[in-house]
This record gives sequence, C-alpha cells and structure tokens, in this order.
Amino acid sequence: MSFTRAVVNNRYTVWALLAALVIFGAIAYVRLPMQLFPDTAPPLVNVITVYPGAAAEDVAINLSRVLEDSFASLEGVVKVKSSSQDNLSLVSVEFHYDREVELAAVDVQNAIAAERGLLPPGIREPQVLKFSTNDRPVITLGVSGPDLAAARTWAEDTLAPELQRITG
Repeated sequence: MSFTRAVVNNRYTVWALLAALVIFGAIAYVRLPMQLFPDTAPPLVNVITVYPGAAAEDVAINLSRVLEDSFASLEGVVKVKSSSQDNLSLVSVEFHYDREVELAAVDVQNAIAAERGLLPPGIREPQVLKFSTNDRPVITLGVSGPDLAAARTWAEDTLAPELQRITG
C-alpha cells in the first residue's frame, strides 16, 4: 500500500495527528524559554591559592590534591582539574549546567573551610573566582599607535569614559 493510499484510507487518523502536532507545537512555543545570549558554558569555579616558597611538586601533593579530593565530593560536580607550579595552585571545578554559579562558589568556599586543617600552614587565603558566559564582554576594542604608552593613556583617559557614557 502506498503512502498516499494510507493517508486517504485513514484520513481521521491523519487529522488527529495534525491537530496533536499543532497543539503540542503551540504549547512548546509558549513554554520554551528564549534568551538573547543563552549560557553555552557550564558554571566554572576556580580556586587560586598562593603557597610561598613551595616547589611545584609540594604544591601538587600538599595543596592541589587535597583541594581536588574535597571538591570532587560536592553536589553537581562534573570535572575537577588542577594545575600546580612553584608557589601557586589553580584548581578548576566544573559543575552541571543546571547549577547556579553563585551557589557553586559558596559550596566551594565551604569545602575549603572544612578542609582548612589539612592544608599546609604557610598558604595564603584561597581566592574563589566564579566564571560564567554572562561575564564576557559584548565587544572588545584594540588601540594601537607609534607610542604604546600614549595609546594606552588615551584609551583609559579619553576613550573608556566616552564608551561608558553610551546608554544601554
């Protein structure tokens, strides 16, 4: 049986399917959220900790690994990775898309406070930085000239205030 014959023989079924398609399409159109700039990157929280006088291996073992283990048990964590170098530890914690970056940052700060006794005594206070795609600038401008110091001064003193005064 051909497609055309099946449609003609079952015209009420076809009309019911068409009506269902229109109704569900209208419901989806009304209920689906529309954003001008939707979030395309997951919530990301970075923890930067300075460990003065420590070698990269000591930073990795005594600081980064402890923080990684603590952050891995948080709710909604997708991935934890760290980078250790002399005097510095950077731990990145990636969360699920449905997790708000503000709440994720609070959870990370609470995890740091809970593990504070296991961290080396010589470290500075860890800095928790949260990132979202909403934090990106809308436009980036570049300024050049024969004298880079003069170009920078002009951009900071003249151009930036003019751009900040633009409405919207």
